[in-house]
Amino acid sequence: MAKFCTECANPINDNGMPFCPKCGFKIPLPTSAPLFCRECGGPRVSETSQFCDKCGANTGKANTDRQNRVIDSPQKKLFEILPLILLLILAVTWGIWNINNTMLSGSVSNDRIFSQDLSSMALTINDFPTGWQTNGAAVNTDDNTHSSRFIKIVGLTPYVVYLDITRYPTVDQAKTEYISKNTEITRFKVESVYLGNEGFGYVNDDSSIIIFRKGNIIVRTQYGVGGFGGSFSSLSISDAKEYAKIVADRIK
Repeated sequence: MAKFCTECANPINDNGMPFCPKCGFKIPLPTSAPLFCRECGGPRVSETSQFCDKCGANTGKANTDRQNRVIDSPQKKLFEILPLILLLILAVTWGIWNINNTMLSGSVSNDRIFSQDLSSMALTINDFPTGWQTNGAAVNTDDNTHSSRFIKIVGLTPYVVYLDITRYPTVDQAKTEYISKNTEITRFKVESVYLGNEGFGYVNDDSSIIIFRKGNIIVRTQYGVGGFGGSFSSLSISDAKEYAKIVADRIK
């Protein structure tokens, strides 16, 4: 396709010619759409003129739209949503930090000496569903220890809940004893539980057991199944945790 001299509109058939053969004008490199009609060489009024003013041919708009158009690329979209992503990450991070800080603050505030009567923390028969009964009287060796037993028999299968509460003279002594009890469990999987200041639980051959420390108090709850036909496989930490939580809430 011929091009035209921008000075005199003379057709130039050789696209590689640097000068106009008629007027000798140096032909510039095209940087925008031609200002002359491709059909007759007549000038257009503007770069965006669609029709030739001389012959009326539809020459199309000058090819400047592509140069001025902002390309809607995937990179552009990423930059648009990146601030939202960062804001979401900050919000989630702040939420997690706030939850952990709240749990830690509550735990530290309870890490103190508790002197209330142990029987006021202990389970009672009213904490159990219908069918349960006490298995002997609660035992208080002294003001710092409490033990109680509860039982329910279904067919030939006895279900039991054991509770042991021990108070130590100092928080540090209770911490030491708690660590000792935790490290004693080597045969079974130990899981952390959020009761008191620190706690753990595990399931052994026939029982679900929770041990937790709140200040200078250590509590042990055990939910067990025995006898013929006992369904040990259905035991979970939640069985003992249900009763441990009742005790934890009563330590004030």
